[in-house]
Amino acid sequence: MAEESFYLAVSHPSRRKLLRLLQEEPNMTASIISERLGISKPTLSSHLRTLREAGLVVPKRAGVRIHYRVDKRALLEGVSGVLLLAGLDAAIPAVGRYDMEKGEGPRGARL
Repeated sequence: MAEESFYLAVSHPSRRKLLRLLQEEPNMTASIISERLGISKPTLSSHLRTLREAGLVVPKRAGVRIHYRVDKRALLEGVSGVLLLAGLDAAIPAVGRYDMEKGEGPRGARL
């Protein structure tokens, strides 16, 4: 994931709300997300596209519906980048580095 796409994706308050919603309730459809956030489907589509392009949201087709979930790996990678940018790389172990080779996040959790 490019840093610029991460920053763009999380810069909008509606996209941050969307990420939080999908963290709480993964695998939601666009119709449910639109209803829960109170935004139009075209607006939601634009936000989902930005989040997908940044690698933060992953679509999964289930029949005619598409369900969305947060890619926690990509989110953790972006957060680690922000901490490095802020000179807070000592805080990264507290957040948890993502181990690309093992496919594990903080404390061995699979992401």
